[in-house]
Amino acid sequence: SPEFKEALDGAIAKLKASIPPEASAALEQPLAHFTSEYFTSLSNAAASGATNPDGSPITPHQAVKNMLTTLSYGLKYGVVD
Repeated sequence: SPEFKEALDGAIAKLKASIPPEASAALEQPLAHFTSEYFTSLSNAAASGATNPDGSPITPHQAVKNMLTTLSYGLKYGVVD
Protein backbone atom coordinates (compact mmCIF):
# COMPACT_ATOMS: atom_id res chain seq x y z
CA SER A 1 0.00 0.00 0.00
CA PRO A 2 1.15 3.60 -0.38
CA GLU A 3 1.23 3.97 3.40
CA PHE A 4 3.60 1.01 3.80
CA LYS A 5 5.75 2.29 0.87
CA GLU A 6 6.06 5.70 2.53
CA ALA A 7 6.94 4.07 5.85
CA LEU A 8 9.47 1.80 4.12
CA ASP A 9 11.18 4.77 2.48
CA GLY A 10 11.46 6.50 5.87
CA ALA A 11 12.75 3.37 7.58
CA ILE A 12 15.43 2.82 4.93
CA ALA A 13 16.53 6.45 5.22
CA LYS A 14 16.86 6.03 9.00
CA LEU A 15 18.64 2.72 8.49
CA LYS A 16 21.20 4.26 6.13
CA ALA A 17 21.82 7.10 8.56
CA SER A 18 22.38 4.68 11.45
CA ILE A 19 24.92 2.37 9.81
CA PRO A 20 28.47 3.27 10.80
CA PRO A 21 30.45 4.48 7.75
CA GLU A 22 32.97 1.65 8.06
CA ALA A 23 30.15 -0.92 7.84
CA SER A 24 28.03 0.80 5.19
CA ALA A 25 29.46 -1.02 2.16
CA ALA A 26 28.85 -4.43 3.71
CA LEU A 27 25.54 -3.83 5.47
CA GLU A 28 23.48 -1.23 3.64
CA GLN A 29 22.21 -3.32 0.71
CA PRO A 30 21.44 -6.52 2.66
CA LEU A 31 19.67 -4.62 5.45
CA ALA A 32 17.69 -2.49 2.99
CA HIS A 33 16.60 -5.69 1.22
CA PHE A 34 15.64 -7.35 4.52
CA THR A 35 13.67 -4.24 5.50
CA SER A 36 11.88 -4.17 2.16
CA GLU A 37 10.92 -7.84 2.46
CA TYR A 38 9.61 -7.28 5.99
CA PHE A 39 7.47 -4.31 4.93
CA THR A 40 6.15 -6.17 1.90
CA SER A 41 5.11 -9.07 4.12
CA LEU A 42 3.31 -6.83 6.60
CA SER A 43 1.67 -4.80 3.84
CA ASN A 44 0.37 -7.99 2.22
CA ALA A 45 -0.81 -9.32 5.58
CA ALA A 46 -2.64 -6.08 6.35
CA ALA A 47 -4.23 -6.04 2.89
CA SER A 48 -5.49 -9.59 3.39
CA GLY A 49 -7.16 -8.63 6.67
CA ALA A 50 -4.67 -10.28 9.00
CA THR A 51 -4.29 -8.76 12.45
CA ASN A 52 -1.81 -8.84 15.30
CA PRO A 53 -2.25 -11.58 17.94
CA ASP A 54 -4.13 -9.08 20.11
CA GLY A 55 -6.59 -8.36 17.29
CA SER A 56 -5.25 -4.90 16.49
CA PRO A 57 -4.60 -3.98 12.87
CA ILE A 58 -1.16 -4.32 11.31
CA THR A 59 0.06 -0.77 10.60
CA PRO A 60 2.97 0.95 8.84
CA HIS A 61 3.88 2.61 12.14
CA GLN A 62 4.17 -0.80 13.76
CA ALA A 63 6.41 -1.98 10.90
CA VAL A 64 8.75 1.00 11.31
CA LYS A 65 8.94 0.62 15.07
CA ASN A 66 9.59 -3.13 14.95
CA MET A 67 12.15 -2.93 12.16
CA LEU A 68 14.12 -0.02 13.61
CA THR A 69 14.22 -1.75 17.00
CA THR A 70 15.44 -4.96 15.35
CA LEU A 71 18.07 -3.15 13.32
CA SER A 72 19.30 -1.17 16.32
CA TYR A 73 19.83 -4.41 18.24
CA GLY A 74 21.63 -5.92 15.26
CA LEU A 75 23.91 -2.92 14.88
CA LYS A 76 24.57 -2.76 18.60
CA TYR A 77 25.08 -6.44 19.38
CA GLY A 78 25.52 -8.18 16.04
CA VAL A 79 28.33 -6.24 14.42
CA VAL A 80 31.78 -7.35 15.48
CA ASP A 81 35.13 -5.94 14.46
